[in-house]
Amino acid sequence: MFCRKCVFTFALRLKEASPSSHLTNSTKMDHLPLDDLPMLVSAINMLLRDGEFESLDDVCSSFGVDPQMLRERLRQGGFEYSEELNKIW
Repeated sequence: MFCRKCVFTFALRLKEASPSSHLTNSTKMDHLPLDDLPMLVSAINMLLRDGEFESLDDVCSSFGVDPQMLRERLRQGGFEYSEELNKIW
């Protein structure tokens, strides 16, 4: 799992992106943080956990990201997507 600091930093980045809103389940991301692997994993797991998307492929489709490229990026960083658990670990 990710440290609280990483999750808190992600929450702050979301809040800074939309200063007039507060963080709720209705906060929407307009892109995935592809250049920051821990943030990327955290963001995708949050979207999957909160039920906004049913699978990694759904996340990729919504954000216009090639699923194979994303899986390779995750693999290179030591992560993998589990369809059974529906999360990256």
